[in-house]
Amino acid sequence: MISDHLQEQGMSYVQHLRFTVHLCAVLLVLSCVTLIHGIMPFIWTEKVSSTIGRLHHSFQEKSP
Repeated sequence: MISDHLQEQGMSYVQHLRFTVHLCAVLLVLSCVTLIHGIMPFIWTEKVSSTIGRLHHSFQEKSP
């Protein structure tokens, strides 16, 4: 079951782990940026949407 997912993604266990840890860190930071932007809407006006766009693009590149 686990190896099926890893094969579909074309990644080893370590590569997959590194990718998910990086993604978790990006999303955690993005959550903080979103909260701060909600309080002060004049800062980081395009940061969230541009980061989500880059994440979407990276997922599309990794799709089989």
